[in-house]
Amino acid sequence: MRHQGSMCARLAVLGMVTSGLVLGGGPARAAQEPKVPILGQGLSSSDTATKTDVSKGLVTLHGVRRAEGATVVYWSLGWTPDTTDSENASLVGTWGYNAGLAWHSEVHQLGDVAVIDSRAMKAYTPIIGPDDTCKCSDSSYALPADPKPGKAYVMHAVLPELPEGIDEATVKVAGKVFTDVPVEDGLMTPAKPKDEPILVGKGWPKVNPAGIDKVKNLEKFIYPVSKNSQILDSAVATREEGAQTQIDIAADVLFNVDKATLTGKAKKEIKTAADQIRKAKPQGKVTVTGHTDSDGAKDYNQDLSERRAESVAKEIKPLLPKGVTVTTEGKGESEPIASNETDSGKAKNRRVTITVPGGEQ
Repeated sequence: MRHQGSMCARLAVLGMVTSGLVLGGGPARAAQEPKVPILGQGLSSSDTATKTDVSKGLVTLHGVRRAEGATVVYWSLGWTPDTTDSENASLVGTWGYNAGLAWHSEVHQLGDVAVIDSRAMKAYTPIIGPDDTCKCSDSSYALPADPKPGKAYVMHAVLPELPEGIDEATVKVAGKVFTDVPVEDGLMTPAKPKDEPILVGKGWPKVNPAGIDKVKNLEKFIYPVSKNSQILDSAVATREEGAQTQIDIAADVLFNVDKATLTGKAKKEIKTAADQIRKAKPQGKVTVTGHTDSDGAKDYNQDLSERRAESVAKEIKPLLPKGVTVTTEGKGESEPIASNETDSGKAKNRRVTITVPGGEQ
């Protein structure tokens, strides 16, 4: 999902949101309430929602700011006023990996907060300090255990500094993608302690970017992305790891549930992946690896991952340059890139990864 709005609509009175919904409590009063920047909004239903009781969360992007050699992203999360199941679904549980607590493995992957430099096609993601903690909002403090419908709470994340000259960017946060977002100078004020929930309109998390320059190798939090990257709402994501190019394709687009036969949409995505492989100038052997989530038995998942890899390899091989060989393997559920505790995390783990050695973007 992408969201885009004109510059004249990017300031809204506290409480006014799309479709006439109200957050922050009570009716909006244009003459009395402070103005809160709204740079983009999106709705997302809870992973635990049932067909009759639905928890609908509102994601609102408030700011992308330059400050002391860093970039700070501000956004808020909250249940919409018409939410009917908020008592049974927590914001933390629903957005545990989509709320800005950017997940990183030992080989750092893209988290769910990113600012995209579209000129250089690079994604700037939350910084992880030497104590292995994210320089972003801690959900245990920023989000209440029992948030009420109609109230939103502010979050933030600190990212590496954007290059000079970038005044607009694409931003991904809490599973939503927002385009043409202005990049402004200075932290948002008034600043409030970030060790307790902050309602929208009551201030912004206190951020101290000092010390960011002491984090070793900030470059590891900046990733190359392609125009067909998952960060831009596509089923194909391209990244580099050392001398290798890794291309991930979302399995939910390639296959139906528990199947290894390619869907009608799969050929288009595989062609996109093949284009990326050719751009990477492959040398020698290309490996296609299937991955699953943790649902079901391990042996079943292993077998399914192998069969899915074989299906993709068979389709992509004729699209590659002559002299390139294709091998397959399955990893089952053994190499997750997100939490298997949420539906969104499981969806990320269901993928087919194509490894191109010696690739170059």
